[in-house]
Amino acid sequence: MTKVVKLKTIGLFLIGLLAASSGRADEQILQFMEDRWTHALMRQAGDEANGEPLALGRANCVDKRALDRRQRNTARRLGQVFERSGVHIDVLATSEWCRSIETAKTLELRPVSIEPALNPSASDDTDASERILELLDSMRRSETALFVTHSTNIKALTARDTIPGEVVVIRMRPGEELEVIGIFKPD
Repeated sequence: MTKVVKLKTIGLFLIGLLAASSGRADEQILQFMEDRWTHALMRQAGDEANGEPLALGRANCVDKRALDRRQRNTARRLGQVFERSGVHIDVLATSEWCRSIETAKTLELRPVSIEPALNPSASDDTDASERILELLDSMRRSETALFVTHSTNIKALTARDTIPGEVVVIRMRPGEELEVIGIFKPD
């Protein structure tokens, strides 16, 4: 079952507001996360365009390329934005890729769970969006999730390009299309 992204006027208003005042817009967008069925998709803080084969991002992270200081600071600032907003994150999940795991841990919001459904798809964007939609469907309505994942997954699900460290706040009610609430980055 493929769901089509539905952009509402409110999402466009908040994106415009973001351009005017980043810090205030972040907090206003995050206020929507107090609503049921609302979650956040974060692109990992590190650059994905590094030429490494897909398998090199998994498993043993000791010898893999880590986030640099700027990227860790971006993730840390984002964690602080979530903390200040008062939004409670019930589920903090990440793909198996080392930089995604490091990004999620650097947020310092709660223990991190590894979720293979958040790995980038090597072949099919539809497959990636279906895996994430199934993950969202499996959650209780009272849970709020922050998924640290990859640009290809976020684009497949929301039709939005993202930059490293950027967050897309979404709402997905049962039986309805996914709705983009807003986008922000804590820089």
